[in-house]
Amino acid sequence: MLLTGNVGHADWWSKVKQMGTPLVQYMDDTCEVTFIWRDPQGNEFYSSVCTVYIEINCLTDHHQDNPQQLTRISGTDVWFWKTIIPSDWHGTYFFIPVDSDNLAPIHYLKSSTSGEVDITSNHRKAHSQWWRSILHLAISDPLNQSSPIYCIWGQSRSLLYLPNAKRQPIWQAWDKSENYQCNLPNKSIETLQQFTWQSTLLQNSRSVWLLETQKASDSCVDKPFILMLDGENWAELMPLFSVLQRLTDDGYLAPAIYAFVGNVSLQQRPQDLGCNPLFWQAVNDELFVDIECKINRDIASCQRGVIGQSLGGLAAMFVGLSRPGMFDYVLCQSGSFWWPTPRLMHQWMNKELSPKERENAWLTTQVQNKNIANHNIKLVMQIGSKEKRLSALNHHFYRSLMSTGHQVTMTEYCGGHDQVCWREGLITSLIQWLKSTTTCLDNSPSYLTNHDIAHCGR
Repeated sequence: MLLTGNVGHADWWSKVKQMGTPLVQYMDDTCEVTFIWRDPQGNEFYSSVCTVYIEINCLTDHHQDNPQQLTRISGTDVWFWKTIIPSDWHGTYFFIPVDSDNLAPIHYLKSSTSGEVDITSNHRKAHSQWWRSILHLAISDPLNQSSPIYCIWGQSRSLLYLPNAKRQPIWQAWDKSENYQCNLPNKSIETLQQFTWQSTLLQNSRSVWLLETQKASDSCVDKPFILMLDGENWAELMPLFSVLQRLTDDGYLAPAIYAFVGNVSLQQRPQDLGCNPLFWQAVNDELFVDIECKINRDIASCQRGVIGQSLGGLAAMFVGLSRPGMFDYVLCQSGSFWWPTPRLMHQWMNKELSPKERENAWLTTQVQNKNIANHNIKLVMQIGSKEKRLSALNHHFYRSLMSTGHQVTMTEYCGGHDQVCWREGLITSLIQWLKSTTTCLDNSPSYLTNHDIAHCGR
């Protein structure tokens, strides 16, 4: 496509649009992936775009001084970049087109007498500030045909599943349907409630979304209860209410009660989702009481699970281990087991350091010293093979759990620190834990036969 004589002409773009981007050439265990972006201002003689940065979750590195960029084909409106990616990878990406005023700080540094750029801590700080300053310019790939475009999450990034990536079929339906991508503000879901949890212990308030999935013949009282941390990610950015209800309708999930607990603010989140006993005391003593009032039933006798990602994954693991009896199941996705010492991420990334030269993070130390333990809970860990900052820490924490006799399983997927990866592992784990006894795997689920007809609950 890039070598044809009519590259950048209207008929060429028409063919690219028909094919959809990025262009993928399958090569057994890898794929050559070509990302393409069309400059709406035209070629370099008319456009103010100096370069187009591309951020592919955990594959490109925006921390480097000159982040990955697309290349313009001279005299055209075509920008492109090729790379090789494992064929079982899935994740997200976005473009950041910039003019001369928004180029990386490296372009403005004066070279030293040796011709090398002087990199200082001040420069690294400036680089980080610069990257944050241009994120508002990020755009999704307008020629990507598989990304969800009706939810907030899908409006600023695009998703890509390479041929061998594992994928729950329900998400293919969700990505294509506006009806599936529904949330409380724009759809009526009778079994969904949103309320504000006013915490006396924490002296703050936050949103909580409460969903009860059910079937027509549902008569179960003691339904499983699942608490989801970073609730706004699953209730607003990427609403999965319809996914949970449809999987329940089709018998892949038993009817259950889901509580999506939001954050007070980005600033308060590390305080709550670090290993904070007070937060979990408030959940147990206050939030559970509020939820029982909302659903008019006792959740004490129910199977109870807690699910979190990143810092939320750390928090889920902490409460599962430190408060026996509060939960029966933990799903920790991409757990931030560096807490509370960020430099441990760099230390554990350094393969040249011996195990004795690497420090343990706080929760790992507590497990190894048997200060906290819960041998009656099922622990599930998931980590992306491309999560360079977290992978070694997660594997080390897993070995610490194993060596102290805990019931833990760990899965590694080909992807990064990415909500599109977490959604796959989330559904897979819920199906394994909450599989309905009425599931009939011989029949194709309804969401595979009709993507356009979807509902969001009763």
